[in-house]
Amino acid sequence: MFDISIFKKYSKIMLKGRYKTAVLVVLFFYVFSFITLFAFNSVNLNVYGVTSGYSNFLTLLCFILMFFLELNRFCLSGFFLTMRNKTPSVIELNPEQETVNDFFERFSDWFAGLKYVLWKSLWLILWSFLFVIPAFVKAVAYSQMVYIVAENPDISVRKAMNISKVITRGYKGDLFLLYLSFIPWFFISFISYGAAGFYVIPYYEFTKINTYYFLKQKALKSGLLDEEDFGSGHTQFDGYGAFPGENNSGPENEGKTGTGEVDNSSVYRDSDGKETTEKDSNENNEDVRTEV
Repeated sequence: MFDISIFKKYSKIMLKGRYKTAVLVVLFFYVFSFITLFAFNSVNLNVYGVTSGYSNFLTLLCFILMFFLELNRFCLSGFFLTMRNKTPSVIELNPEQETVNDFFERFSDWFAGLKYVLWKSLWLILWSFLFVIPAFVKAVAYSQMVYIVAENPDISVRKAMNISKVITRGYKGDLFLLYLSFIPWFFISFISYGAAGFYVIPYYEFTKINTYYFLKQKALKSGLLDEEDFGSGHTQFDGYGAFPGENNSGPENEGKTGTGEVDNSSVYRDSDGKETTEKDSNENNEDVRTEV
C-alpha cells in the first residue's frame, strides 16, 4: 500500500544521527547551484543588444549552464541514494558512515547524468507542446529515472525512461500527493532564505528514494520487471527498510517480523487494496516488460 506517512516516517529514522554529512552535501549543492545560477543570469543579461553571432554563443552557454545545474541535482539525488543504500536492512541501526566524497564521486558519472538530463528534458519539452497537464503527467512518469540511472550509470536512458513509466503506472496520483505534501516545507525553506533547506532537502530526497524502492519492489513482486532490467547496479532492498517492531521484508526474511512471527500485513495487495497472492498478482497484471 502506498502510504506517504510511512515513507516519511522511515526517512526520519534513517536520517537520525546522519545529518552532519547531509548538511555538508546540501551546502556544496547550494554553492554549486548559486555559482551556476549567477553565471546563467550574468550571461542571460548580455544576450540582448549584442551581435547575432555572439548572442547565439551566449544562448548556447545559457543552455550549458542549465544542464550543469541539472547535473548538480542528479549528483545530489545520487548521493542520497548511496546514503539510503548504506542503511542496513536489519534490526540494529548502525549505518555505515558516508562521507562528502560520496557526493563528489557522483560527478564521475557525469556522462550518464548528462544523457539522463538531455533525454528527459527533450521529451518534457516535446510533451509541453501539448499544454501543461500532459507535460506534468509525463514528468511524474519520468520521475524515477534519476534513481534508475544513478543506481546503474551504464543503463541506457531510453530503458531507464521505460522502466520509470512501468513502475509509476497506477501511482502517478499518489506521487503527485507526495510532492504536494512537501509544499509547506518548501515555503518554510523559501521564507528562511534556504536555511530550512538543510533539513528539508535530505528529508525530501530520502522520502522520494523510499518511494522509489517501494515502486521498484512492487514491480518486481508483480512480475512486471525482472532484477536484470535494473542492471548490475541494482540494490535488493525492500520498500522501507527494517526497523524494530516493523516488518523485515528483505529477501531472506520474507513475511517475518523482527520477532520472527509471520506478518500478515506483508500480503501483496493490488492497486485497489485487495489482498491477493503473488501468483494471482502476476496473473492479473499485463506483461509490460516488452516496453523495457
